Amino acid sequence: MKGVDGDLDFPCASRAFVLVPEGETLEAGFVRAERGTVAGNPKVFLIFYITTPGPSHGMELFLSCSVAPGGRWARSSKFYMSWMLAAGNPPARRDRLSTAIFRGKMFRVRTKTVRRTWLHVALPTRLQYSVIDALLEVTAGGAPALAPSRTVQKIGSLRAPDRKEKKEA
Repeated sequence: MKGVDGDLDFPCASRAFVLVPEGETLEAGFVRAERGTVAGNPKVFLIFYITTPGPSHGMELFLSCSVAPGGRWARSSKFYMSWMLAAGNPPARRDRLSTAIFRGKMFRVRTKTVRRTWLHVALPTRLQYSVIDALLEVTAGGAPALAPSRTVQKIGSLRAPDRKEKKEA
């Protein structure tokens, strides 16, 4: 949109980026998940609300996770490990992991400061911001254990009969 004297005005849909002390361990509740891209690579952003009393209280920070290529999450991926922490068990299927598993839960999280762009260019101090580096534990709202996968159920049902059962047969 054109402004006065040929100036251009652009809408700004970017969220505010905040800075908290590096490496701080905070309590945070899950708010929502968003999709996005960084350097053309698909990402999932898990947004958390900081509940720890202090200067960071009420701020929103995000955990950035790369999306699995081909829809299969590697066990070492940040999203997969975070999902397992929230669920308390491995998923029955690795090709379908819903962000709903994070809803209603509180986590202890570790933060880090972003000091470089994705092109590895140093950010000026005023442009540095904090992100969640990792989810450390579920502190509230922990879900009951998920039912075991079908494979585990089948293996469990194929157990050998007890010795007493063999003798009676």
